[in-house]
Amino acid sequence: MIQKQVAIVLHSFDFGESSKIISAFTREKGRISLIGKGLRNPKSKLHFASQPLSILEITYYEKNREGLHLLSTASNFIPMNAILSSLEHITCGMMMLESIYHTLGENNPFEDLFDYCIEVLKLLNNVAPNPFNFFIASQFKLAETLGFWLQFDFMLDDDVNRSEKYAFSIEDGRPIKLGSNLKNSFIFDYHTAFYLQKIFRLPLEDLHSVSEDKSSYSKIISFFEKYFSFHLEKFFEYKSFNLIRLI
Repeated sequence: MIQKQVAIVLHSFDFGESSKIISAFTREKGRISLIGKGLRNPKSKLHFASQPLSILEITYYEKNREGLHLLSTASNFIPMNAILSSLEHITCGMMMLESIYHTLGENNPFEDLFDYCIEVLKLLNNVAPNPFNFFIASQFKLAETLGFWLQFDFMLDDDVNRSEKYAFSIEDGRPIKLGSNLKNSFIFDYHTAFYLQKIFRLPLEDLHSVSEDKSSYSKIISFFEKYFSFHLEKFFEYKSFNLIRLI
C-alpha cells in the first residue's frame, strides 16, 4: 500500500553498498523505518532525504505494519536551511530528535507530540534566541506523552535564599523536601531550579524571552538522562550534547 506522510527525519545509517535506513517520525503512523535505495550516492535525487532535522513530505510503499518500508519520493515540506547557521540550534534540535528516536516505539502515533516537535523545529529554524529553552520544553512534552509527566514547579521567586538546594523525585516526577527520602532523587541549586520553573510555566512561543543559564546545561542534561533512564528502565543519553558541551 502506498502511503503519503509528512515526516521528521530522526536518524539514518548506511545499509548495504548504496542504501540507507531512515527512521522518521510521522503524525499519523508515529515512528517508522524506511529503506532509501541508492541514497548513499550523492547524485541520487533523494540524497537529501536522509538528513536528520529535515521535515519532508514522503511517499513510501508500506510492506506491512511493522516492517521496513520502501521510500518512493520525498520533497521538502518545511525547508530547514536557516538552522544551519547556528551549531547551538542544530544541537538542540538533534537532542530533541535523539530523545524521540530512543524512546518511542514504532507504529504508535503521537499526533500531539508530532505537532509540538514541528513547532519547536520551526522556532529553531528561525534561529530564535535561547534555543536550549526549546529543548527543555520538548523533554517536558515527551515525558508527558510517555506517561511519566514532570511537575517542574518549585514555587520559587526572587525573594528566596539563593544558596538553598532543591530536591526533585526521579520516581514521582515532582519536587520534594530535602528532608525527605532522597533515594532516586536529583538535587538542583536555586539558579537551575528557578530557570527550569520558568521554562515549565511558559507557553512555547514565549520561551525565547527567558535568558539561558549556560552554566546549568550539563546539570539539566544529566537530570533528563537520569529521569528517562529510570522510567524507561534502560540506559539513555544525549550524544548530540557533545557538540556544544564546551560552549
